[in-house]
Amino acid sequence: MANARWPWPGSRAAEHARVRREGRSGIDAFRLRHLRRSAEIIGRPRITELRALGVDLKILTGDSAPVTRRVCEEIGFPVTNVLQGKDVDRLNDSGLAAAVETANVFCRMTPVQKNRAILALRGAARWSGI
Repeated sequence: MANARWPWPGSRAAEHARVRREGRSGIDAFRLRHLRRSAEIIGRPRITELRALGVDLKILTGDSAPVTRRVCEEIGFPVTNVLQGKDVDRLNDSGLAAAVETANVFCRMTPVQKNRAILALRGAARWSGI
């Protein structure tokens, strides 16, 4: 093991190191790369298909707004209104119920904030799936 290098090429740690050497925003660039992989599974055709069926798609994520907007752009998801976790905390239940109707992207959300948003959608007699 004397010749082993840390971090190993291709590992997450190596990716973090490369991103930092390039001077990019470390965690956002790293997350963007991994979000892209997830987004490829969904992809533009699936979003188009679901929208054609009348499904109102919403994205709830803990990631930052710039990263989420970029991924949405890449997969063809139209962003109409963004609500952040700090905004959710400021709203009472009736205000949140109104906000979840207009917003389709929720960023920087904690699990508790995501739960509040989902409960608000369900309170508006909306089906929700994760």
